[in-house]
Amino acid sequence: MQCAGQLTDACDDMGVTDGVEDVQDDVRAIVDRWNKINRFYNDRRAQVVEAEKLVKKYRSLIMPLENALKRSERKLDDFEYEGIELPEGKKLLETLKVSLQYVKQS
Repeated sequence: MQCAGQLTDACDDMGVTDGVEDVQDDVRAIVDRWNKINRFYNDRRAQVVEAEKLVKKYRSLIMPLENALKRSERKLDDFEYEGIELPEGKKLLETLKVSLQYVKQS
């Protein structure tokens, strides 16, 4: 124990420990800054994950409408090509278009 005390005293006498507290303060500041950056990154990453989930949900809602609209348009075109009038089909097609527009705007 006496050797440690002598070593500490000798270091103090020679000025070896000058500025240690300043360096420790700088290191603490750097660690605090990196911790803030890591928290920000983790928060941002969580937001991105949540946004990806919302995009998937939106796509799962809109894809069936888009597919139904395309199928209806093709079938109606086929019937019109054959000379068959389907006013109900046109109404359904317009309803699908309006529904799809509404979903995309929401």
